[in-house]
Order: sequence, then structure tokens, then C-alpha cells
Amino acid sequence: MTKKNDKSYVYIIQCMDLTYYTGVTNHISRRFREHATGGARAARYTKNHGVLRLCCYWEAPSRSAAMKLEYVIKQLRRWQKEDLMAHPETLGTIYATNLKGFSFTHHTELPSKTNDCKQHTTAGEEPSTAH
Repeated sequence: MTKKNDKSYVYIIQCMDLTYYTGVTNHISRRFREHATGGARAARYTKNHGVLRLCCYWEAPSRSAAMKLEYVIKQLRRWQKEDLMAHPETLGTIYATNLKGFSFTHHTELPSKTNDCKQHTTAGEEPSTAH
């Protein structure tokens, strides 16, 4: 019998057109692979915009907490998301009103056995660096 993963994650992916996609999952490396390969379970947005890299993700204590954080992040403007990714420790203080009572752990890399998925480039293409 396998133990169910109770943790949830909120992640931000940068797409090929330099836009950001935010989502929730209970298995971060599997979900990133789904987006990166454009498979049947990938989000329509990432299928249409392509995946450049996983910017960061937060581990949440529950699905409910993760969904609240996802909502907060999706309400942010682009510059606010970039500021949050640059200074993830500010999450609790800046957004304390909406996230009261929750604790989140910030990460910038996938678990070690899947680090090769951190940046995704389609074969033969180089990721764009233009802003």
C-alpha cells in the first residue's frame, strides 16, 4: 500500500513568450513534465505558449492553502510576480492578510532526480532571452 502525498505545490512556469503560468499540483516534477512535453494533461495555456522553465514553486501544507496562494499569485501584475520570485521570503509578510495561518516553503529547483526538467527547450531551439 502506498502512502498518499498530502502536500500540494504552487508553481510558476515561464513560457517561451516570457509570460508566466501559475498552477497547483500534488506532484511537482510530474506536473512540470506534463506541461513541458505538451501532452494531453498539459494546460491549454502552456500548450499554446510553450514552456521555457520552472521559475519556482512553494510547498503548501494542504490543497486548500495551495489554492489560496495560487489565487493570490494570479491576481498579481507581472512585475509583482517577478518581485515575488526574486524575493520569495516576502510572501508571508506582503500577503499575510490573504494567507493568514498558512506556512509555505519556497523552492527554485525540482527534486534532485528530475533536475533535468528545470529548463525545457524544444529540440533545436534556444530559449529566448528578450524582455
